[in-house]
Amino acid sequence: MKGWSAVLVLTLATAGCGGGGADGTRVFERAQEGLSHVRTIRAHVLVNAHMPIEQSATVPASELPLQRLHFTRWIEHPRRYDCEAEFECARGDLDVTAAARELKPVLPPLPFDPASVDSAKVEIAIGRNDGVPRRAHLEGDLLGLQFEVDLKMSPDGG
Repeated sequence: MKGWSAVLVLTLATAGCGGGGADGTRVFERAQEGLSHVRTIRAHVLVNAHMPIEQSATVPASELPLQRLHFTRWIEHPRRYDCEAEFECARGDLDVTAAARELKPVLPPLPFDPASVDSAKVEIAIGRNDGVPRRAHLEGDLLGLQFEVDLKMSPDGG
């Protein structure tokens, strides 16, 4: 479970953070505030390699150190985008080095050097009325391989 915990915490951390952007910052801030209401997280990870690597898992949010995450400094250029009517959505670029440095005490050792990530982008969808994160998507390039992490979050444990 430790490997999954690392992936989930890193993705949630990047999805919940707000940076200095004008329009999307509030969506990321509300996402971080709403993390305390998430009960379950369904993760799907895909690495596009010669032989694609794909894994899925469902983890209770209580198994992750969400309350220890303070990540308002990791997203650059946050901006809103249109999505389903019941959600507010935003995306931004991830400062992987800053995120990895701050998360080092919380995460188990990662199987790669965060400096090997060439670029990463984050998208978040939160409930328009309650601010609880419902979806997060992280994608990027690691050592020439493209990766994607999709999270579906549920506030009701289902």
